[in-house]
Order: sequence, then C-alpha cells, then structure tokens
Amino acid sequence: MSGRRNSFFQSSATKYGFAPEAFDPGSVPGIADDFSDPEGIEAFANALQAPEFHSAADELSSPSSASFTTIRSPRLISEDPHDETNTLASASGNADWVIAAKELDSFLGRQDWKEENEYAYYDSKTIRRVWDHMRKLRHKAESLEKSKNNETGKAKPVEELRVLAEACIKSNFVGVEGPRLYSQTYYGTKNLVQNYIDESEKTIKFLMNTKQLPNDERRVLFKHMHANFGRTALCLSGGATFAYYHFGVVRALLDADLCQR
Repeated sequence: MSGRRNSFFQSSATKYGFAPEAFDPGSVPGIADDFSDPEGIEAFANALQAPEFHSAADELSSPSSASFTTIRSPRLISEDPHDETNTLASASGNADWVIAAKELDSFLGRQDWKEENEYAYYDSKTIRRVWDHMRKLRHKAESLEKSKNNETGKAKPVEELRVLAEACIKSNFVGVEGPRLYSQTYYGTKNLVQNYIDESEKTIKFLMNTKQLPNDERRVLFKHMHANFGRTALCLSGGATFAYYHFGVVRALLDADLCQR
C-alpha cells in the first residue's frame, strides 16, 4: 500500500497528486483583470492628507481638567506666511525644530498646562515629594563632599540619597513616561516631571562620582538601577512613507547624541 502511495506522488504526470495545470496562475478566473479604481485611489490619497478633526466629544472624554485635546504635528503646511506651523515644518534640524516647537507652544498657550502639576495620568504628589526630598539630600551630600565632614552617628545624607535613588529612579516611575504626558505639547511635558528627570540625572552623576560611597555599595546600587531601567530599544515599525518619519527620528536622536552610531 505504501509503495503505491509513493509512486502516486512521484508520478511525472502529477505533482503532489495534482496535474501541472492546477498550478498555472493563468487558470485563476479574472487573474488578468484590473480591479483598481483610479478615482478611489485618488480619494484615499486626499483623505490621508486631510487635517485631523477633533470633535467636542473628544474633549469631554479626556480625564484631564484641561479643555484641549491631544495635539499632533500638522500634516499640511499652511499657506499663510504668518502661520506659526510653517516655522516648525521648515526646520532644518533638531535644534531649529526645538526652538520652533517652544515658540508654537507659547503661541498656543500650552505653557499653562506645563505649569499645572495635577494630571490624571501620573502621580503628581509623589513626584513632587520625591523631587523635593532628592534635591535637598543631594545638596546636603554635596556640602559634606566639599567640607570633607564625615561625621558618624546619624545616617549620612548620601546614604539616604542612595536608598531614595534606588527606590524611585526607575522606568516609568508613577507614570512619568506615559505617552499622554508627551502628547499635549509640541515639545516637553509638565515642568514638575522635567524637574524630577533633571534631578534624577544630577543625583545619578553625584552618586557615581562621590567619595562618600564605598565602591562595593556603588556597584550594587548601579546594578540595581540598571535592572530597574532595563535596556532601551528603538523599534521603527511600518513601511512606505513611514520611512521618512523614521529618518527624521533617527536624525534627531543623532543630533542630540542620544543614539549609538
């Protein structure tokens, strides 16, 4: 029985039990017909270039107390030479784009949103307490570093700073990396969030260079912080015209020295 089955599949007149004609694409009905609609393709291209529309329902559905919706970069360049979006769209590099984006945020009145700490998508109270406490501890530790005063008995500010940094400097701590915090303005986010990020950077640099921490404790600290942050990966998915956006993102990262070459 098995021999008969093998001879059937190995027959020169058939392929896997089917005649060669079954694999001819020309036998598919309508294979040569053109089903594309030029008018439909043109309408689809115009729809892609249309400006975004935000209804009143979009504003009411936002959990934020703010009365504006998410802002995205304009898809079309305005023909009005006085339009602020022209400066943003015509920026030749990341530095020029940042300047234009800040001017556009100021023109649209988004600075008020940055100055308000409360927002539904992150814990503003925790961030404020951590930022304030971290800043005070770092200042005390830096003062001791300069005065070379290593008094014992009480916990050193650098030790408290190490514990605070290990607990609170981590990826997306209380929501500070949420996308909604970075979609309300053309550049930047809440001033409180930016202050926390800047203070975290200063604290990390101080703990890395201070002489008040033994090397073994410093090694353990940064090993834990590395585990908290993990590894950052840049994933650019999509094709066709999305490649132009990818080029712009990579170029901006290279200009800011934030991407390995």
